[in-house]
Amino acid sequence: MTRVFPALLLLLAACGEPPTILVTPLQVVSWAPSQGAQCVAARQSEFTATVTFSDDILPASLDGDALFVRPEGGEPLPATIEYFKATLTARLTVSADLAWSTVHELCVTDAVEGVSQGRLLQELASTFVTVSRGGCY
Repeated sequence: MTRVFPALLLLLAACGEPPTILVTPLQVVSWAPSQGAQCVAARQSEFTATVTFSDDILPASLDGDALFVRPEGGEPLPATIEYFKATLTARLTVSADLAWSTVHELCVTDAVEGVSQGRLLQELASTFVTVSRGGCY
């Protein structure tokens, strides 16, 4: 018995940690502006975007390359990102006005990583249209 026990311990130690299996991958729970929103504020001072996730996000994975607003198919607008752990929500504040009467995308890439649920499986986008100079009709 005394010979078997150390051999068993050695065998168990060699196995290491079991693999992590993600049952539920990271998801976007809600967007603002929401998909298909119309007459969204175009002025920098009036526009804020938020994304709420299904898991706490690793702060290092949440930057301007991972979360951004852009005119559809265009370049991302300069912005700052704040993350609120208590609500699992990221808030993006642009530092320039959005184009009037233009389709924009709020994008979250697969670089965003949750603490427990890993990375997003693919890039996601919520498409919205900004208000025209004349207002909403």
